[in-house]
Amino acid sequence: MDALEREQKRYKGICIGNAIRHFRLEQGQAIELMAMELDMDVNAYALLEANQLAVNDNHLNRLAHIFNVSVIELLTLQLNLIEGFDGSAPTATIQKQEIDRIEGLYQDQLNHLQEEASYLRGLLDSLAPKS
Repeated sequence: MDALEREQKRYKGICIGNAIRHFRLEQGQAIELMAMELDMDVNAYALLEANQLAVNDNHLNRLAHIFNVSVIELLTLQLNLIEGFDGSAPTATIQKQEIDRIEGLYQDQLNHLQEEASYLRGLLDSLAPKS
């Protein structure tokens, strides 16, 4: 299990209802449609938006895909929508540090995948018949 997978498991308990509601309303999506997209009961989805139900990593990735944003954008928007957030509260600072750390893990994974793709491209090129 790599560092990103460990972080995703660690964040199974995160509540991002404010961000979910923001994107849903911005895109004009109905609650029923969102619940269906996430294979959830409508009442459970409503609890998700009310921050009374935590999102799991599968839902987090599916929501990012549905809203056409990154997971980091969802988490960052949630942080910015926290009532009274001014960036100076200790809790907000800790949450920002965690978001920055997760963003770094995603960037590391992306860099690794790009290096791997480049290596595989070179390998394929070396196997191609020379003309």
